[in-house]
Amino acid sequence: MNELNDEMKKMLAKQLPVQATSSPSGVPDIGPKRSLRLYDDRTLIYNENTGGQTLQNIKEGSKMAVVVIDREALDGYRFVGTPELFLTGKPFDEALAFAEKTG
Repeated sequence: MNELNDEMKKMLAKQLPVQATSSPSGVPDIGPKRSLRLYDDRTLIYNENTGGQTLQNIKEGSKMAVVVIDREALDGYRFVGTPELFLTGKPFDEALAFAEKTG
């Protein structure tokens, strides 16, 4: 992923992002991700709270698309990449702290 600019960061902080994955057979899964946020200038992160289809698709190698839209401004961004699952380490610890802070 390229570096996120200030406009992308502002929109991600203000608007509700929506993510999409697909199953190995191509069945799409799409939904809002309230916890999706900027991790660093090149990375998005979210907390997987349901352990549902999105998580299964990631485990099975799905790419992920994220869209964030400002409907009033008729503007938005799409981000596409390969998700990485963290069960330990710094990103995991920071995600736990985020969950504790935000409930």
